[in-house]
Amino acid sequence: MPDENGRGGDGMRTATVQTTGLATGVVGGYVGATLASNAAVAIGLAATPLGWVLVLGVGIAAAYFAGAGFDWAGQKLSSSIYDRTGIFSGW
Repeated sequence: MPDENGRGGDGMRTATVQTTGLATGVVGGYVGATLASNAAVAIGLAATPLGWVLVLGVGIAAAYFAGAGFDWAGQKLSSSIYDRTGIFSGW
């Protein structure tokens, strides 16, 4: 990001969008992994060693995909809020 301003970009916008994406991605990954792991344990997959491997695999996959989805949504929301014009901009 230090080169962002040198290339004519907006470094503050980039930092804001990336930070929001990271924060929402972490929350989404946590929620996805928790739900997937709890569901797998609830149906009894954790009763065997192979079941534990499946529980971990499902939890990791759910965390990845939920985190990526929340990251994308957070960046889109942050971009749209950052780029909008204020209600008093014409004054």
